[in-house]
Amino acid sequence: MAKERKKTLDKEELISELRELDSQIKHMQKHIEVVDSQLMELESLKLSLSEFADTKEGDEMLVPLAAGIYVKGKLADNKELIVNVGANVSVEKKPEEVKEMLAKQSEEIKKFRASLLMQFQQLVHSVEEIQEKFE
Repeated sequence: MAKERKKTLDKEELISELRELDSQIKHMQKHIEVVDSQLMELESLKLSLSEFADTKEGDEMLVPLAAGIYVKGKLADNKELIVNVGANVSVEKKPEEVKEMLAKQSEEIKKFRASLLMQFQQLVHSVEEIQEKFE
């Protein structure tokens, strides 16, 4: 009887642990999706920057005011870009400097994504180990 009760408690502990791991896995999946979204945004920005290289001073362009709201404008300078570097501070940078900055950001995010994937795989491995105990 005591042995049966212990098995039940062990099973309940394993089920509880599985639920916790499941929650962590779902959280990790969402985190990876956010990182993937950031990487896609960076790639889109790189593409836009490449297209910007073909512009000339005086070219007409759409200038964003807010999400989905634009005004028509003419390009006054295609040699310098204004980049927000944080804390409401903006600096002028040459397009090549911005490309380098984006490449570094992309590499950092990819490294972070790789570490998230390793953690995700460890969680999945833990789940598999617990599932083996039920068999």
